[in-house]
Amino acid sequence: MNGYFIYLIKSSLFMAAFWMVYALWLRNQTHFAISRIYLLLSFGLSIVLPFVHVLLPADSSVNRGMSYITHAIPMVTVYGSGSETHVGVVTLLSYGYWLMSLFLLALLVFQIAKVLLRLRREERLSTSIPDLIVVKGSHFDTPFSFFHFVHVPDNRYDENHLNTVLHHETVHVQKFHSADVLLASIICSVWWLNPFSWLLLKSLREVHEFEADSISKEHGAGSADYIRLMLETSMPGFAPALSTSFNKPLTLKRLAMITKERSTQISALKYLLVIPAMLLLVFIFSTSSCSNNAPKEQPAAPAPPPTPDSIQMVKVTAAAATQDVSNSKEPIFFKVEKMPNFPYKGLDKEMGFRKYIAYNLKYPKEAMDKQIQGTVYIQFIVEADGAMSNIKVIRGVSKELDGEAIRVVSNAPKWVPGEQKGKKVRVSYTFPINFALK
Repeated sequence: MNGYFIYLIKSSLFMAAFWMVYALWLRNQTHFAISRIYLLLSFGLSIVLPFVHVLLPADSSVNRGMSYITHAIPMVTVYGSGSETHVGVVTLLSYGYWLMSLFLLALLVFQIAKVLLRLRREERLSTSIPDLIVVKGSHFDTPFSFFHFVHVPDNRYDENHLNTVLHHETVHVQKFHSADVLLASIICSVWWLNPFSWLLLKSLREVHEFEADSISKEHGAGSADYIRLMLETSMPGFAPALSTSFNKPLTLKRLAMITKERSTQISALKYLLVIPAMLLLVFIFSTSSCSNNAPKEQPAAPAPPPTPDSIQMVKVTAAAATQDVSNSKEPIFFKVEKMPNFPYKGLDKEMGFRKYIAYNLKYPKEAMDKQIQGTVYIQFIVEADGAMSNIKVIRGVSKELDGEAIRVVSNAPKWVPGEQKGKKVRVSYTFPINFALK
């Protein structure tokens, strides 16, 4: 699958987890400032966390129950070109997805330019609030704010109601709510297929209104007068999609929030519920020890280099690790005083092995035709005589890529064995090979 799609799926699942935690436990809280920070962090962390990679220590209790982590060699990437005569379905879907994203981003820019152009044409009103531009006109039916602009419609409010509306919109301006909406809208334009990105945006806009309502009620009219004003001005009207409007659709939830008692300070600890959800997803998607392949047995070495059709997957479990050690009287080390050496074309140790892989690895044509790419994780043991054994795929991509990775590693020359306390010993390695299409 296209690497971008894999990233989008992972980040979408993070967004889903963050939003569900908010919807189940945090939505009814009156800690509006904290809710706003939480929702913004939900967007940011969902974008960043898929890049996090966790390598579990070999002696951890979690690792002993799941997999056999060895000394890791830095990744080598081999590039291939897609077939000139075949355009895969994934490629077509990718083009369609990004074209829609570009269209939504262009529409966003158009909306911003249109709003700013109309606001600059309206009549400006004097105000004592610095850096605030209040305009009045008939281009829009409802009051709203957009960055440092506040728009009020002509002949809609008396002086007292106008002051209340202006105070509400001023809160939006001072809290930079328009910047939140713009940033979230850009993210939604890229993750447009993910419903949870739009749900996060919707929740963020609601929190903006709750926060502005709460502050305006405290410093302006009382709850009854404020609700009466909302009812009097709740008729449908036209306002820009990116704006923060006083006349949001009147819902029972917003009315309830205005009259709701403030949540206790200790209830803010509920926001910490996101931590276990975040750690769980990081563990699922970002640990190299998780295998996605069904366990099968690997033909014993030494054998002729296997073809793609003959590759068998092995899930390296704690039981399998114990079996390897018991079959050989010598223990397996992950780190020794003198690590194995692999001299190749002027380089040595792990750099030499990586150069050997880079020089000899070939991108399978069948995989390029099918637009298959990804990272294959190979595990092997450098024996006390320098030979490589127990060559296994612990996380594969496809039979074509897995087979090529096994082939090139199986054909590698002998290593200079590692030593521990002056004795040659067996050392286990894990090596990721990344296949990427240009």
